[in-house]
Amino acid sequence: MLCIAEANRRAALGHDAVREAFFGERGLSELELHLVYLRATRQDDPETPYKNIVALDDNGAVLHHVGYGRDVPAGESLLLDAGATYLAYCSDITRTWVKPRGESGATFKGLVDAMEEMQKGLCASITSGHKYEALHDASHRGVSKILSEAGLVKASAEETDEKGISRAFYPHGLGHSLGLQCHDVGCATVKPRADNPFLRNTSVIEPKQVFTIEPGLYFIDGLLAELRRGPHGALVDWTAVEALSRYGGIRIEDDVLVTEGGIHNMTRELLPRGGGGA
Repeated sequence: MLCIAEANRRAALGHDAVREAFFGERGLSELELHLVYLRATRQDDPETPYKNIVALDDNGAVLHHVGYGRDVPAGESLLLDAGATYLAYCSDITRTWVKPRGESGATFKGLVDAMEEMQKGLCASITSGHKYEALHDASHRGVSKILSEAGLVKASAEETDEKGISRAFYPHGLGHSLGLQCHDVGCATVKPRADNPFLRNTSVIEPKQVFTIEPGLYFIDGLLAELRRGPHGALVDWTAVEALSRYGGIRIEDDVLVTEGGIHNMTRELLPRGGGGA
C-alpha cells in the first residue's frame, strides 16, 4: 500500500502543475500540458502506468483521448486522467477543471461541482461486506439526480435512473482494482449484470482492497444520438445538452484503500479538490 501511496504522491505533483498551467495566462495545447505533467512527475512516457489522457474542451467526451492536440483550442475545460508508478505499483487519478465563461460555462461548472460532491459521497459510503456493483448502481442514481436537477432531463431522478437514461451520459464502470497493473486482476471473477457490461470490479468489498472510484458524465455524440432516437429522447432538453457539448465531459477519480472502519483515500489527502473552477 505504501508503494501505491507514493505513486499517488508523484502523480499529485503532475496534477497540480497541469492545473496551474491550465489556469495560467497563456493557453497551452494538450501536448504542452502532457509535457508539463511528465516534467513535474519526472517520468518518460513509457514509465507512466498508462498513456495520459489530456483532453481539452470537447475532447473530454472521448473516454481514452490520447491523441494530444498540438494547437491551442479555446481551453474552457480540461479532463486530466494521469498517474505515476513507484516500484512498478500504479496510481490512477482524474481531475476535471473549467473556466466558466457565460451561462453554459456556469452550468458546466455546476455539473462539475455536483459530480464532485456525489463522488465524495460514494467514497464515504464504502463499507466492507457490501458489493462493489451496488456502489456502481448508486453512482448511476447519483448521475440521474444531477441530470434531473440540472434540467438536462425533464424527469425525476428516479425515472431517469429507471429508464436507463444516465447510461447514455455515463457509459463506463465506476472503477477497477489497482496494484501492479492499472486495471489489476482479482476483483472481477464474477461477471457483472447484463446492464453493467463495462464494470471491471464485481467483488464483495473487503479490507486491504485498493480500487478506484471514478463516476463520469459526458456529452458523447454517438450515444446521445441513439438516446435521441429512442423512446426516451423527448425527456432530454437537447438545447441545453448541445450548449454543453463543447465542454466534453467530467470524470473525477480517486484511489482508495479499504480499511476495517471505512477507507483511506490516498488521492484526496494530496489533491483535496476533484475539480471545478480556478
